[in-house]
Amino acid sequence: MTSQHSVWTGQLTAPEVSKRRLEFSAMPVTDWPLEIDLAGITRGDSSALALLLELKASSLSAQQSLQFKNPPHSLLTLAKLGGVAALLGWSTPHQPEGINP
Repeated sequence: MTSQHSVWTGQLTAPEVSKRRLEFSAMPVTDWPLEIDLAGITRGDSSALALLLELKASSLSAQQSLQFKNPPHSLLTLAKLGGVAALLGWSTPHQPEGINP
């Protein structure tokens, strides 16, 4: 098994998402990290959310427990607007400004 914890930094937009998708598809789900820290992500978009949902679904199918920690405000807001925050484990008591549960 690889590291149980991974830290992602930089942008998580379409070009980077493609690289991450290839990286993860090249290894069995059981070798994926159990936790990915997103605090270092400086920019994310809907393609980032799609990737995170895809990885989460694959991990659940393989009975693995993949968690995404410290999402940046932009991704959290997109996830809440899209109604997928809970699917990513981001149901938190505090809501971003202007976002209703």
